[in-house]
Amino acid sequence: MASPLEMKKPSSSTGGAATTTRRRRSVPPGEKEGSPQNSVQGKLRKLESIIPGRQDDSIEGLLMRTAEYISFLELQVDVLKSLSHLYGVSPL
Repeated sequence: MASPLEMKKPSSSTGGAATTTRRRRSVPPGEKEGSPQNSVQGKLRKLESIIPGRQDDSIEGLLMRTAEYISFLELQVDVLKSLSHLYGVSPL
């Protein structure tokens, strides 16, 4: 079996030079490409849409609600596991 280097041969249509095409990630209108501030703000908006509860203006409030919601979900999983053991439901 040929090694990976031997298997790839340069195409004759490009004169022997290998070309690579990279796809660029689309940037939403109004955002500068590579701006870390915009990506963080977008992620915070997405997180705010996922986490239930009142909408805080502060990042600290959103992160506190997120931590509380994660704890709630972990507790809910534990309760459901206990109920399944109690009623003899086998895990999937």
